[in-house]
Amino acid sequence: MNRRIIVTLGLAVVALIAFSLVDASEGRRDGPCYTLRESKLRGCFVCSVTFAPSLINWNGKQIAIKEAWIEERFDRGPFGFKRKTLSGYHLCLNLSQGSDVEHGFYFEARGVYFGQIGTVVEYARLETIDATEYTVLCRLGLETERSVRIKVTPDGSIKIRQ
Repeated sequence: MNRRIIVTLGLAVVALIAFSLVDASEGRRDGPCYTLRESKLRGCFVCSVTFAPSLINWNGKQIAIKEAWIEERFDRGPFGFKRKTLSGYHLCLNLSQGSDVEHGFYFEARGVYFGQIGTVVEYARLETIDATEYTVLCRLGLETERSVRIKVTPDGSIKIRQ
């Protein structure tokens, strides 16, 4: 009986080590957290952000922003835990649900589109937090001239690393 427990524990340890090696080698090691809660739990949360408007209607369909935040970029260690802080920040948002509206969030002044993970997580990289308000366009459909201008405002105090 004791031998079976030791073998089972040994196999569990080997599986955990193998998983951590695979997890640490994945390509999304510096990607954003999936939720504001995860960002806080991992210790990289900087501040919440308000998108105005947060609900966009187009051709009878909606794009609804559920939550938005700024977080420090970090390198994911084994099991996805924060290993070290990297330079720059991520401006992140979650949609309330996956949108079937062809869209893209676009930083007008920086000339970059937000990246997307799955159907609800979108993010843009910031080198610094240098503004109290950002302008983001939500381009709708495949036509670049159809867009909604969104004001993005960090809420409350911002903890910027030195």
